[in-house]
Amino acid sequence: MRRVLLLVLCGAVVAVVAGLAVPKSAFQVNDDKVSQSDLNDALTAIHASAPWQCYMQALATVNHLVVPSSVAGVSSPSWSTVTAVQWSDDRVTDLALVPYVQAHDPTALSAASLASAKTSLEGSITSTIQQAYSTSSAQSQFTCTDPQSGQKTLASMPAWFQDQEIEGEAAALALPALAGTSIPESGPGLESWFNQHRAQFDTLCVSFIAVADPTTASPVASAISSGTLSFAAAAKHYSQDPSTAKKGGAFGCVPPTSQYYAFFDQYVGTLPTGSVSSVVTVPEQGGYYYFLFTVTKRTANDFAAVSAVVADAAKRANGAAAAVLAAKVQRSANVRVSSPLGTWAETVLGGSIVPPVPPPVGAVTNATANAP
Repeated sequence: MRRVLLLVLCGAVVAVVAGLAVPKSAFQVNDDKVSQSDLNDALTAIHASAPWQCYMQALATVNHLVVPSSVAGVSSPSWSTVTAVQWSDDRVTDLALVPYVQAHDPTALSAASLASAKTSLEGSITSTIQQAYSTSSAQSQFTCTDPQSGQKTLASMPAWFQDQEIEGEAAALALPALAGTSIPESGPGLESWFNQHRAQFDTLCVSFIAVADPTTASPVASAISSGTLSFAAAAKHYSQDPSTAKKGGAFGCVPPTSQYYAFFDQYVGTLPTGSVSSVVTVPEQGGYYYFLFTVTKRTANDFAAVSAVVADAAKRANGAAAAVLAAKVQRSANVRVSSPLGTWAETVLGGSIVPPVPPPVGAVTNATANAP
């Protein structure tokens, strides 16, 4: 949960490869300071743990961010900027959220809650690493050769580091309830939520018309809506997708468990059966196609058939509600960052540390003097 939340909060950071010298106070959130010594200890621990470095690389890979490098120079206050910023962003979020949660729901940080948070964090780490392996971008970015389970990855870090991470996870897990929209992610509660939102999980029988010329799409849509032309006849005449055109545009029936469901649902999720969508522009092979969609049939599903999809939807809804609250809390926090580490940029999603940009090569008057 925490890592999903952090990814919603943290924007893409433009990282540099320069060394980073951290002064006495690296950053501060309200009254909580992270000193140079604190940051040094954290980055030294990361450098000593190949599993945790693997996890940080996976986390960046699945979110299309710059992949952190191995932390170098652990004997001095100089590290990879990417690694330092990623870890510092996480700590800023924790230092903003934990006091908020503690003030509004102290039980969220109880011993029992922390135990549950540890299990959740271990599962999240495992899932992130598995996702990095399964994504196409991982082929070029994810170079970890010996990933460990979430349990072993967390255990590879010092006890104090684990405690910080678990506390942050516990705070993140508490946010949906504090946001007032916590949805049960399993058991009878999840099934009850499904029954209230059953239509969101219908099997959709979809037809579409694809044209390359936007001036064609609108008149065709008008002709179908007015009854001048049936959708099937329009698809046979105008659609440039040969596999569906000959079938009157029929793609087939797509259950929520299908890999195509999310694509169609975003365009026809609330479209009444038999109605025609507005013109949808979709990038396709270096250009664009213009689509018209219709739903020919909706079929309700039993909870047992789509329970995994429902649980995932509940998890996403909880994560979105938590992210909104977390952004609000983080924006209201007083964050100060040392200039060598970067600057704090407040955004609608909370904020992020933007690392310093080195001067252009042309600004160095005698660059060869620094050559070894």
